[in-house]
Amino acid sequence: MAAIGNGSSDTVGSNQRRRAGVMGAAAVTALVLALLVVSGAEAAPSFTLSTTSPANSATLAGSVNWQVVYVGATPSRVSFYVDGALQATDDAAPFLYELDTTKMGNASHLLKAIGAKGKFSTQTQVSVTVSNAAVTSSGSAPLNAGLPVISGTASVGQALTGSVGSWSGSPNSFAYEWHRCDIAGLNCAPIAGAAGATYTLASADAGDTIRVAITATNAYGQTTATSEPTAVVQSAVLDATPPTTPTALLRSAASATTIGLAWSPSSDNVGVSGYSLYVNGDRVGTASANSATVGGLACSNAYVLAVEAFDAAGNVSGRTVLTTLTAACASGAALRVGSTITAHRICSGCATTYAGDLSRYGYVILHADQYSQVTTLKAKSPSLKMLVYKNALQTCSYDTSGGADNSELTTGVGYYEALNQHPEWFLLDTTGSRITLADYPSCWMMDWGSPSYQRRWAQNVIADAKAHGWDGVLIDDVNWSEYTHLSSGQTIAKYPANSDQTESMRQFLAAVGPELQKAGLLALPNIFVDYPDGPTIFSQWLSYASGAYQEYWSKSGNFSTTCCNYTGTSWDYHQSFFRIAEQANKLYLPVTKAASTDTRSMEYARANFYLDWDGGPSSLSFDPKFADPWSPYWTTDLGMPLGPKFQVGTAWRRNYERGAVVVNPSSSAAVIDLGSTFRRIDGSSVTSVTLDPATAAVLLAG
Repeated sequence: MAAIGNGSSDTVGSNQRRRAGVMGAAAVTALVLALLVVSGAEAAPSFTLSTTSPANSATLAGSVNWQVVYVGATPSRVSFYVDGALQATDDAAPFLYELDTTKMGNASHLLKAIGAKGKFSTQTQVSVTVSNAAVTSSGSAPLNAGLPVISGTASVGQALTGSVGSWSGSPNSFAYEWHRCDIAGLNCAPIAGAAGATYTLASADAGDTIRVAITATNAYGQTTATSEPTAVVQSAVLDATPPTTPTALLRSAASATTIGLAWSPSSDNVGVSGYSLYVNGDRVGTASANSATVGGLACSNAYVLAVEAFDAAGNVSGRTVLTTLTAACASGAALRVGSTITAHRICSGCATTYAGDLSRYGYVILHADQYSQVTTLKAKSPSLKMLVYKNALQTCSYDTSGGADNSELTTGVGYYEALNQHPEWFLLDTTGSRITLADYPSCWMMDWGSPSYQRRWAQNVIADAKAHGWDGVLIDDVNWSEYTHLSSGQTIAKYPANSDQTESMRQFLAAVGPELQKAGLLALPNIFVDYPDGPTIFSQWLSYASGAYQEYWSKSGNFSTTCCNYTGTSWDYHQSFFRIAEQANKLYLPVTKAASTDTRSMEYARANFYLDWDGGPSSLSFDPKFADPWSPYWTTDLGMPLGPKFQVGTAWRRNYERGAVVVNPSSSAAVIDLGSTFRRIDGSSVTSVTLDPATAAVLLAG
């Protein structure tokens, strides 16, 4: 008699691969095949097999003796298969197997026996129909009424899912066993560890088919039914195509500690698996859809946020970036140290001799060669933002030593790098001469509109900033026109008109701004635009950056103590840039330049800043150049605003938690009744103030 077990079968012919394993009786609805005898490739030893019982096309019930006879040499063994699943192997004549049809289900089944001796094998198979009477006893094992079904794509790397099929007998559990079979769905063997409802196709499955066996169990026993085979499993095609870059990234919501993001979804040749989220260059999580909320942030702060798509093959899209702000801190909340004041220290000795205590500020702007202060200052004030100065359009010979460029530059491209590798980057005037800057004769004007220059500029600046721990980059000379740098009568041959210079500078900022932000850096261009198109250009350029830095805010001129504070329409024009930046949820760093003794200009700048500040991370700078900039006239902290500004005659007022500001931007003096007692910066107590034209008062409560 046959021995039931987990044996493995031999080769059927010289070129057919076979696998074997234990498999429950399959329940198949219809299958009729003629008696078939197939002989192996070898000529000797030779024998033939035939099935004497049951007959082909017989209808069976209950237990049936399945007998195979041979003619010729005696087989070493005969293996018995039901629907491709090995049931037993008999290694001695007569070759018999007792077939229990009650476990097979009422359906057509294929019975196949394979005999082998040495390398020779042959087989015989018959088709039978099982028809057992319906079981009405409550003490019977489950009976299959509908085969399990496999869904999914038959390709390496894809997941298949098996259904349990339909059953009578009220099964209380189902067990899964996945089988790897030949291309005909026969010669199946269990797949190690594949015992769940799903199975992910592996490289070993390529070229084969897959079936799933479901064993249903109740209190009276168990029955196994097997699915039809899948299509032949295809090898995985190497997916080297990344998803498209997400677009239209925007801030959908914001609180003091969270920012909601939304973007247009990416596409992929296979499928987008998800999106990676970045804050200041650090990966902080993933999202499965095209929206997410980033948390754990600080109020009144600017953050560089980025999103990139990825697929199942590990391909990653380009990164789309957005610098935006958390909501303002609540009334009474503690702001980060010096959050609304900036130290602009990029002159000779400004970071040392004339620096004072730079840890008191929210932002500090230094030259690249002063990178050692980054670690020192952040140790004193961890929330401090350190910005490195880089010029957009020039390269300078003073940034060299011994015939080589210095390692830390004031520019994005070194003089010798341009001279030796890219002489085409030197802009020429209409006489064919290279252009040196009229106000900086050791510096040459680079072709800021050249894509290759833009790429190298961004690469060099990012490498420098990341190597030394800078938080962002101040990009100087982002101008609508370069007339201030040209000698009288000089014209840039490539960009002869102001409109040419404006458009090429837009292209520069559109190229480098996003790249800096993708690296987790704040990108803050020093934008110089002119009336009347200034606000339009400013708004467009702002979209490429984290925000903007602007010189000559609240007054024109350098370091003058007696003139030039803006009034009237000029005052409102310059204030409008602050409002544009805040409406775009961007960072704004304005700077007023005056002497260190010019408290009038300091107070005017501070009051103007507080007049339009929305409570966010924007910050004012006062630059006296060769002097410590610190003074209470422009650094006084009034807390959070209590409401919008309002007009008082020709003046404007706004109330704060710790005081108020009053600004007179008109051309005549104004007297303002304050309604209560305040202290001015000089310590005097006042209940009203008289403000000359282009002056202001910063007032402390009480």
